[in-house]
Amino acid sequence: MKELTTTWLASAVLAMGVATTPALAQTEHLRGAHIFPEAFVQSGQNLEEWASRVAERSDGRLTYDIIHGGALLSLGDHVDGISAGLVDFTSFYPIYFPGEFQIEGALTNIIDIWSDEVPDLEGVALIHAQLHSEFPEFQEEYANRNMRMMLPLPADPYVIICNREVTSIDDLQGLKMRTFGRYFPILQEALGVEPIVVPGSEAYQALATGLVDCVYSTPDWLHANSLHEVAPHILIPGTEKARPQLFATSVVAMNTNSFEALPEDIQQIMEEVSVEMTGFIGQAMEGVYEAGIENLLRDGEGTINYMSEADMKRWAANTPNQLDRAAADLNEAGYPGDAIISRYRDLSAAYVAGEWPKDE
Repeated sequence: MKELTTTWLASAVLAMGVATTPALAQTEHLRGAHIFPEAFVQSGQNLEEWASRVAERSDGRLTYDIIHGGALLSLGDHVDGISAGLVDFTSFYPIYFPGEFQIEGALTNIIDIWSDEVPDLEGVALIHAQLHSEFPEFQEEYANRNMRMMLPLPADPYVIICNREVTSIDDLQGLKMRTFGRYFPILQEALGVEPIVVPGSEAYQALATGLVDCVYSTPDWLHANSLHEVAPHILIPGTEKARPQLFATSVVAMNTNSFEALPEDIQQIMEEVSVEMTGFIGQAMEGVYEAGIENLLRDGEGTINYMSEADMKRWAANTPNQLDRAAADLNEAGYPGDAIISRYRDLSAAYVAGEWPKDE
């Protein structure tokens, strides 16, 4: 059962009289859940920050609790749990449900290696939120699951770790790399590796047993799962730093019924906090990326290398542009894929050029 409780504080009745004190404000309690440990910054600490800001802004009219670590909702069932109202809000990962969330399932699985410059993580969050507000198809995918997207939560950019030192694309030839999703295997094949589908929970064992030689993921996740113990060598897929995915892989999402049952001013507070935090989240995750790299190097005691500009161009030339493919795939599925990707490119270019968003 969804735990959304409403408590009215009754007026105190004076002894021997009919006078009463005015009714006090309504108090709401919301329950949240998170499929990973609370310490995981992207979807754990940022979820706590969002809920805390909303509660503080409500002046005590809203309280909350969040069950972390998959104790209430797990990776496989968290879409069902939030949809059915088992919880009121969660950090939801549309990347794991590309069949139902086809737009975000596509755009979260692409890293732009074809453009000279790409948005940073703040830009990723801002563009994600903007496209979600402009195209009703985004909102409809959530509405189909009785959900409401509140705030994008971008991941720190992906890096490659291997069980041997890798200094260039040539060193990757013939190695086996863990993969998942629709578009990542295409990016990885162009590096000359053999992509092998391995669940994230089995990545450590796959490296330890030689099933794979490398894993492509975020530094924070790699370190949190101790993969540096069996793959201490880092290759940054960029000349200075790795490039982020087009879209946030996670979002703060609410059960629609829970949101609509709240007083209008509390709903407005939630929407205001979500807008205010969009830039904050991106900036925070930039720090998570840097800290993740430092942690991998410190605890893995391995090496770190960066792709040369020549290797980046070689990688891009060997890979069909996945933004174009995403547009075609979305068109085929009945979505306005060309319009979505065109608008993404416009916003991305404007952000990189410092022309969007405009300072108010």
